[in-house]
Amino acid sequence: MDEESLEAAVQNYNAQLQQVELALGAGLDPSQESDLIQLQSDLKQLIELTESSLVSVKKSKLLAALDQGVSSAAPSAHGNHEGGKPNADDEYAAFQGAIRDEASPKPGSEADDEEEELEEEEEEEASSGMKVKAPYYSSWGTLEYHNAMIVGSESLEDGSAGVRVLYLYPTHKSLKPCPFFLDGKCRFKENCR
Repeated sequence: MDEESLEAAVQNYNAQLQQVELALGAGLDPSQESDLIQLQSDLKQLIELTESSLVSVKKSKLLAALDQGVSSAAPSAHGNHEGGKPNADDEYAAFQGAIRDEASPKPGSEADDEEEELEEEEEEEASSGMKVKAPYYSSWGTLEYHNAMIVGSESLEDGSAGVRVLYLYPTHKSLKPCPFFLDGKCRFKENCR
């Protein structure tokens, strides 16, 4: 809800609360009085909740306006601040760029190849243990996606990259992992199911 509708709702609830309080002051029979007292407490609680929502909406609008003001007042990434002094962030970015230029190996060198291999190994390690939705073709020919975890990467027969997954919640016998594979005692290696 927006700010105006919340304010209108608070006014409406306050008017209803005044009517209930007038009815309570009129002196009705006890059965109706208990219902009105319950309605009065419910209306007070509703007013409280609506006012807190209104405060939250106003707060978010103010924060958004403040964020816009800060971002529009900030200089460009390579600009200078007051008095021509460079920003600390700009200096740090320039420092990082200089270090990167010094440390980077020349293209085509062995260090380049080693760096690529290290990056691939890091990616492989980072993906191991990641939870994914893995495809599974059932015996009756339907494609299903199941929750799985990556346990390793490998290259496929056609030379493309692939991953080995462990289905987390197997719903078919064929989705269950081989207990020998899990123990590291599999004798079938690549032919293991």
